[in-house]
Amino acid sequence: MSPQAVNNRLEAQSYSGRAAGACSRIVQINKLLVTDDLRPTAPVEGVPIEVQANSMRLLRRMRVAPEHPHELPDQLVAWANSNSLSRPDMAVATGFDLDQVHQIIRETAERDRILTAGALKQQAARHLPA
Repeated sequence: MSPQAVNNRLEAQSYSGRAAGACSRIVQINKLLVTDDLRPTAPVEGVPIEVQANSMRLLRRMRVAPEHPHELPDQLVAWANSNSLSRPDMAVATGFDLDQVHQIIRETAERDRILTAGALKQQAARHLPA
């Protein structure tokens, strides 16, 4: 499957099934999310609490005012890989269910693997004898 096909499939999955009323529900959720004071509920050992709280605040800002929508999933993957913020705290910060956080991380990591494999395949093809 080509990288473009993967991106198209992921975009179709993320937008499928959304009703017209979902926008107003998202606005209501975002208003609630802004007022919460964020503190880690499942702190990661070895990472200062304030660093985790700042990470949660950053996720909240990214969720409420997504200037670059691709950054939220990428940031979730980065923190999951570095083990610097727990997944339950990612869920609290974004307002997603824990299962949704797992799904976003899994799909984003899979997309990155496919795109990297495609790029490496193209690079190797350029160096093969004709």
